[in-house]
Amino acid sequence: MPQLTYEKRFKVLKGLHVSLNGNYNFGKSYSADTASCNYNWLGQSQPKGVPGELSYMKYRYRDHNGAANFRMALFPADGQSVSLSSTLTTFSRSGKDETAYKPTYEHPSQSMKIVTGLSYKYDYKGKWNTSAFVKHYMNHLEAYLDPEGGINYQDFSNTTSYWGGGWASTYFWGRHTQLRLSYEYALRLPTSRELFGSGDDIERGNSNLKPESSNNVNISVTANAVDLTDHRLTIDAAFQYREIKDYIRRTTNNDSGRASSQNDGRVRNLGTDLSIRYTFKDAFFVGGNFSYIDMRSLTRYVTGTQQESKNYKERVPAIPYMYGNGEAGLTLRDVFVKGTVLDIHYMMNYVQKFSYEWNVYQNAELDIPTQFSHDLFVSYNFGKKSEFTVSAECTNIFNARLYDNFKMQKPGRAFAIKFGYSFMK
Repeated sequence: MPQLTYEKRFKVLKGLHVSLNGNYNFGKSYSADTASCNYNWLGQSQPKGVPGELSYMKYRYRDHNGAANFRMALFPADGQSVSLSSTLTTFSRSGKDETAYKPTYEHPSQSMKIVTGLSYKYDYKGKWNTSAFVKHYMNHLEAYLDPEGGINYQDFSNTTSYWGGGWASTYFWGRHTQLRLSYEYALRLPTSRELFGSGDDIERGNSNLKPESSNNVNISVTANAVDLTDHRLTIDAAFQYREIKDYIRRTTNNDSGRASSQNDGRVRNLGTDLSIRYTFKDAFFVGGNFSYIDMRSLTRYVTGTQQESKNYKERVPAIPYMYGNGEAGLTLRDVFVKGTVLDIHYMMNYVQKFSYEWNVYQNAELDIPTQFSHDLFVSYNFGKKSEFTVSAECTNIFNARLYDNFKMQKPGRAFAIKFGYSFMK
């Protein structure tokens, strides 16, 4: 994956700063699904009538991804700045299945996105600053498909563009409190995985996806309640409001287990975040954060009818709505040998029970239970120049049953150890 970075500060135009960076990934993948038997937990097998666990394939394909970002900033006067930025991302997939001829594989799938933004920022004596910005989104798609979702395949090309924008403001109230307020009309363009799938047929693409558009309001405050030489207590609180149109939701097929993405009408999101952290010198810290997200469907009627949807005002599935974590860390110096550093870090994670499918009838089988897990990380740094590091970790110490957002069980307790040597000391 070659990369390029360029940066320049001009003397001719005082304050003009230009930067450019980019990369391109040449990826090759091979997806094989050739299982000829079914197995049970005892290792016993039984021949399958049709080979393949999900779908018989020997698919070799190339995923090429590119990204480039250009930014130009100008500081015409004290406290003022103007910046122009543009981000380009590209994706291309082509391949061949050795088991069968599939015309869709013979035609590359490609997408290109360009997001360009222009912003102005004013800073008043470091006490108050505000900025306004406008964005332009361009999305180009090429694929071999039936635009109507049938079997009438043809070369399909589509280019769309959209506008967005907003403003943000920050105010420093005294020495220890910062207030922030922002609004943005934003768009989220579908990702290449959502458009074209994962390539292994486990997640299928949907080239008809529309971008999400949303009105977003964020209010937050950061307060250093205690700010002394040895003691520091920081509190962060935030509130978010989002009204989303054409919300992109990932779904799964209960029969085949395949995943795909679809537009889900209107969704409203109310969310709060709270975090607190206390530190004593550079020797000890303890803290935690808590989040509550109330994301509900506002699509009132079933598409094409006047029948009220059963999902109206219900929580959007497969998204935790209440979760948090707590952590504590201790740093000990000169343990066993002078000049050494011993770090001990503990973390607890919590996720409240939620449903991975629409659950208007409160079916317990669709619920993912409340989850608690505990992790411990220890590292020891030593050597004449502190060049050696030994670190060990134990995740999910008590071997709790943990699940992803679709109730797929995660691995249990795990141990790891790592040895490091730094040549830069």
